[in-house]
Amino acid sequence: MTDIKIRVPNNVPPSVLKRKIEEVIREEELRWALFEKAKEEIALTNKDLEELERVGKRHGKR
Repeated sequence: MTDIKIRVPNNVPPSVLKRKIEEVIREEELRWALFEKAKEEIALTNKDLEELERVGKRHGKR
């Protein structure tokens, strides 16, 4: 796992921020798990994945 340091303004309660970050991490973990499962199910090749990445970048995703 990677650690990230952030600077939090004094008026933002760290506990609130921590809960939100944990929620986002859970959502991202689920998205990646679903992506990996879908990739296995439809048997994407590396070429297919590269094309998906190009399309995603073109549409502002990633």
